[in-house]
Amino acid sequence: MSRNALVTGAARGIGRAIALRLARDGLNVAVNDIKASSSGLNKVQQEIEKMGRKSVAITADVSVDKAVETMMQSAAKELGSLDVIVANAGIVQVKPIVDITTEDWDKMFAVNMRGVFLCYKEAAKVMIAQGTGGKIIGACSTLGHRPAPMLSHYCASKWGVRGLTQAAAMEWAKHKITVNAYCPGRDLGASMAVYYEGMPVVDLWGGWFDESKNKLYENDTLQIPFSATKGLVATAVALCVQRGLLDYSLPVRKYWPEYGRYGKENTTVADILSHRAGLPKDISPFELALNWTAIIHILEENKPEWIPGTAHGYHGLTYGWLAGELVRRVDPNKRTFGQFIQDEITNPLKIEFYIGLPKEKSNRVSPLYFDSNVRTILSGTTISELTIFNDYRYQQAEIPGVNGITNARSVARLYASLMSDLDNQKQKRLLNEDIMKKATTSNTPENEVDLIRGYSNAFSMGFQVFDNDLKTFGSGTFGHEGAGGSIGFAAPEKKLAFAYIVNQYGVKKNRQEISPRTQTIIKHIATIINNNRIR
Repeated sequence: MSRNALVTGAARGIGRAIALRLARDGLNVAVNDIKASSSGLNKVQQEIEKMGRKSVAITADVSVDKAVETMMQSAAKELGSLDVIVANAGIVQVKPIVDITTEDWDKMFAVNMRGVFLCYKEAAKVMIAQGTGGKIIGACSTLGHRPAPMLSHYCASKWGVRGLTQAAAMEWAKHKITVNAYCPGRDLGASMAVYYEGMPVVDLWGGWFDESKNKLYENDTLQIPFSATKGLVATAVALCVQRGLLDYSLPVRKYWPEYGRYGKENTTVADILSHRAGLPKDISPFELALNWTAIIHILEENKPEWIPGTAHGYHGLTYGWLAGELVRRVDPNKRTFGQFIQDEITNPLKIEFYIGLPKEKSNRVSPLYFDSNVRTILSGTTISELTIFNDYRYQQAEIPGVNGITNARSVARLYASLMSDLDNQKQKRLLNEDIMKKATTSNTPENEVDLIRGYSNAFSMGFQVFDNDLKTFGSGTFGHEGAGGSIGFAAPEKKLAFAYIVNQYGVKKNRQEISPRTQTIIKHIATIINNNRIR
């Protein structure tokens, strides 16, 4: 039996994306918008019908009670039933409080609050009469959780949606009707995945591929997670240690003789991996990053900024080449670092995580995007130049500190494989328990300040140690965040691996290892885990 949905505000943006996604998932979809948007609404209807689904376009103002009642009844009649309703229609206005008129206020609440109320009410009437339950979903916002200046009436309306949604969920649960709200606002496109006890339990993706908003962020979209790549690099080194090719405690010069000069003679493998090598400076000009051999020569010739092993400072770019060259030096097959990753890690795990992107994969890579606020904040800084990685040359090159290309599904599976067997023991774990204990034990003295970042943090053999940042997941949580908000980590105490990969850059607050928006998502995952609600 077919399932049927109605989406309001569906002529463009999020509403359009939701309507198309529901159709791809097999639902017939009625689409709604105001009369002024009928042209866009008809196009969405046609797109849905091209997928082989039934669709009907209904123009109506969601703030008018009779119009909403008629819309719900028409959708149910035309499609055969009403199983899902997404009350997406909404408006926004930026104004200081002292300039907001009563007309502004009333219009905001008419659409954002009364419109959602009427859609909930009339949809529930239809679903209760059908007697088969249903799903009601409303448009809230991140600003329904935290206020913002110049948006007071918008924030107030979205806080109202939150309260309405929670009350309706309690009231209609007896009818098998679920009521939830989604909170867009911080990401353009993203993917998220969770493994629990070696099994995939969450695999989500959504939003837009790029800022034109003409292409959706799909299940096969790839993304640069910046320094979240470093967890893959640390895994490659640990694999070499497990095979007896490297030893964390030995000097780098044992494997890479040319490195042991100019004060670097006693630098150990552990020093490199835990950012204690004293070579944190970025490469200039950055075009040199395209030439591995030239970079390695520079690192061999450089003098450390501090005595290696006596302090730590984040090696944002140089970490990848230092660790990657060690792997290349001891690899019996003398492969490039990217090829070693593919042959020894990603192919066996059946994941996509490239260092050196194949040309045929480039059309699947979502470009990095800064919203207007972040562009202003970062103007003229080194970080503002990160969009250079939208250039295929910098995706094809091997820059293992930052330019891995992947998705959340792959990152979560990688971290899951470092804790246990996967897929009901069909896939054996990548690294054994003894090696993982060595690889994830902090090599940073307690409260030691990172000389580059200016605050205390902790690193093990290439992984960030998140005992302080992710306390709720228990001790021993390890992984790596990336500039902009991407992250992957493993929480052995909870038997959980998590990844969140984004294409819109977000700025971290001072002394935070993880961006605020990513922390919000992680907080909800922790709540589910701690309440034993993962399954």
